Amino acid sequence: MLFRSEQMNAMLEMISSMIVLFIAISALLGFIIIYNMGILALSEKMYQFATLKVLGFRFSKLTLIYTQQNLWLTLVGIILGLPLGYEFTDYMFKYAIGDEYDFFANIDVSAYLIATIGTLIIMFITSLALSVNLKKIDMVASLKANE
Repeated sequence: MLFRSEQMNAMLEMISSMIVLFIAISALLGFIIIYNMGILALSEKMYQFATLKVLGFRFSKLTLIYTQQNLWLTLVGIILGLPLGYEFTDYMFKYAIGDEYDFFANIDVSAYLIATIGTLIIMFITSLALSVNLKKIDMVASLKANE
């Protein structure tokens, strides 16, 4: 009996470490996706930021504007993504199990809070990493390129 409980504890410990690994990989993947999308968005908005820089806006104000834009987009994504994620999970349970489906997707509120806080943290880290590019804006080249 003791041998089985040790096996069970070892298995649960391995599962816990795998969950931590999955969370770390998903956070890294989220950072990479948001960073790539941020680079695309920043390159499209280079003209606007160059104009603001010519008008005398300081780097800290440009960073604040850029972070606020990302925050609004992230909040819209969270508001739309959480209910759609629940519906997708419920759909997967219904159609993967088939007629034997006897339980529903049950996602705890704490999971929503952790996902929201994690997404916001990754967004802020990514915004700070991308805001370094605002210092490198060549105002003359950016303004001439748009003409």
